[in-house]
Amino acid sequence: MIMKKLCYVLICVLSLVLFYGCGGNASASANNTENTEVQAEEGEGEEVTNSDENADAKLNEEAVGEPIKDKAELKKMSTFLSNFTELGMFDFTTEDLLKNPDDTRLIHFGIWHNYGNSFKTKVSSCSDSDCPHGSLVIDAKNVTETIKKYFDVDFKSHKSVKPDFDFYAEYLYYYDGKRYHFNGADGEATFFARVKKASKDASSQITMTGELYNANDESEIIGTFKALAKPYKYDGKDTWAIISMANRFH
Repeated sequence: MIMKKLCYVLICVLSLVLFYGCGGNASASANNTENTEVQAEEGEGEEVTNSDENADAKLNEEAVGEPIKDKAELKKMSTFLSNFTELGMFDFTTEDLLKNPDDTRLIHFGIWHNYGNSFKTKVSSCSDSDCPHGSLVIDAKNVTETIKKYFDVDFKSHKSVKPDFDFYAEYLYYYDGKRYHFNGADGEATFFARVKKASKDASSQITMTGELYNANDESEIIGTFKALAKPYKYDGKDTWAIISMANRFH
């Protein structure tokens, strides 16, 4: 009888040892998994941070070439780049704009640059009976000329552009084969570029760096930029054609 009780006690003890031994291993395994997930999350965070730092470093790296220090020239460059930033074009390359057939930013630029700067001479009211595609029209040739002036691109891919969300209009810009039909818009926040440094490399390309600011409050700096352009003549006048622009918002 005593032997039976001893055997029973031993069995219970062994059972407890095995149970807690497996449980401890499971717990340790769970802890290791949790630690791995935390490390992975931390690693992901570090990658994003490093990427951000690399982007900042690229924007802030010193351009190689002959410095341009003439204040009047820097001011002209600021005006040139502000033609893009005021229309929300902060980050692009001309090559990419041409490469992607679905990218309609060149059309957007050509229409809205004329709307903001040549409204009386290039934009007119729609003369159709009901103007289903907008109250304003602009000749496609004016869009072409503007794209040529600022990008040095012979643009021919005119087409209608649909909005991202079509619940309010079928077309953002309707192309009838000769003109674009659209609706005007005002009141949106506008941001300008202020060139702080510029340099010309051996191929005469111009690198410009500076800051982006609110057009209504110059003290409100929203970010920095780096742009690349090439000098060329348009309509007999010296100007630049944009090659690329990158920004870093604060």
